[in-house]
Amino acid sequence: MTIHSYAGDFRAFKALIAAQYAGVAIGTVEVDVAGGEHKTPAFLAKNPLGQVPVLETPHGFVSESNAIARYVGRLRRDAELYGVSFFESAQVDSWLDFASNNLEVPLSSWLYPVLGYGAFNAAVHAESVSQVANALKVLEGHLLGNTYLVGHKVTLADIVVFSSLNYGFKFLFDEAFLAAFPSVNRWFVTLANQPQFEAVVGGYAPIAEEVLAAGNSTKASTLAGAAPAAGAGSSAGGKKAAAPKKEAAPKKEAAPKKEAAPKKEAAPAPAPAADAGYDSDEKPKEKVKSVFDDMPPSKMNMDTWKKTYSNSKTDYYASMVPFWAEQLDRENYSIWFCKYNFNDELSVAFMCSNQIGGFIQRTDEIRRYAFGTMIVFGEEKPFSIEGCWLIRGPSIAPLLECNPDAEYYTWTKVNVEDAAQRELVGKFWCEGEAIDGKKVYDSKVFK
Repeated sequence: MTIHSYAGDFRAFKALIAAQYAGVAIGTVEVDVAGGEHKTPAFLAKNPLGQVPVLETPHGFVSESNAIARYVGRLRRDAELYGVSFFESAQVDSWLDFASNNLEVPLSSWLYPVLGYGAFNAAVHAESVSQVANALKVLEGHLLGNTYLVGHKVTLADIVVFSSLNYGFKFLFDEAFLAAFPSVNRWFVTLANQPQFEAVVGGYAPIAEEVLAAGNSTKASTLAGAAPAAGAGSSAGGKKAAAPKKEAAPKKEAAPKKEAAPKKEAAPAPAPAADAGYDSDEKPKEKVKSVFDDMPPSKMNMDTWKKTYSNSKTDYYASMVPFWAEQLDRENYSIWFCKYNFNDELSVAFMCSNQIGGFIQRTDEIRRYAFGTMIVFGEEKPFSIEGCWLIRGPSIAPLLECNPDAEYYTWTKVNVEDAAQRELVGKFWCEGEAIDGKKVYDSKVFK
């Protein structure tokens, strides 16, 4: 059997992990979704809807990830992935539907802007975080007294819910957010360390901080209110936690002026940020000084360069001509090559793609002053990651300061007067297939 999907698709993880437990061999074929392969007649013959993943079996094709997982889970009854009774089988099905309806939809809305697959929308983000928190509260209540979701061993329920949450744990659920869900965290870590899970998704390490989408400055732990951790029994936490204060207000005899005072102090607080002309005793917050503020004026307009590059989609090399000839300010900008220090440890393709995506996201603080590409090289393990960055000023230090991942790379300054180095810069920014004989597996642009 073979599963057709794109690299890193959590939906395919479900069947692949189940296959590990069932002792079933399933090959993988990568579908170039970005290149439109899923819309070709050949692929539409496998699934007329053009969706991935698709499982190719000796009897035909099976589509829809949960249906594929069910098929694989039932191939070996002795593996008991569907439970040990009709009732447990029904429980497994319940958790599969729970994952599809209560986790995957809001998590995708939360995660996609982080990965650069859509624009950030504050209202949609807040609602997605709330829905995910509510779903995790249900999981927390169940796992408080259960090691696994169904019965006393790993079943398809654990595999599917784990797969749905995998990228949440790797990018979104930091320590502050997970503090409200200790049982969920314990369950996830337990599964992540099982060899059958590791064989498919690779290793897992908790994240210290949530990766935020461009344009977002509010952490999920703040939106969720961390209510479950306090045991208050509320789903969103923040507003319900404030309710007791409103009940205390009617005590008119208890110095009503003191009750009113905090309101007067609190109201002006957000005003300076929203409207600098607001009549308030509060002084506007001083602008945080940037290291770039002390640099001498530059004739280079970074926005102009980025537009030139973006508008050269059919031939990125065309943008390099004006860049070297007239746009680059050699005195006030510098260019750097970077190489990951632990390339020999890069063995999982989709994790490499996730790594450069996270690197791009963590550099957002200096977007006005930098441009660059991160590239995954290789067709099989070990892969390697390298990059090429343009930054305001003579040093790469500002990037190192804003992006904690950058310290794990060796940085080499480009001699822009050297024709060979200029040519290599052009390859890093413009090539999509191979660079000096090294096959490009994936690349991302920071602009």
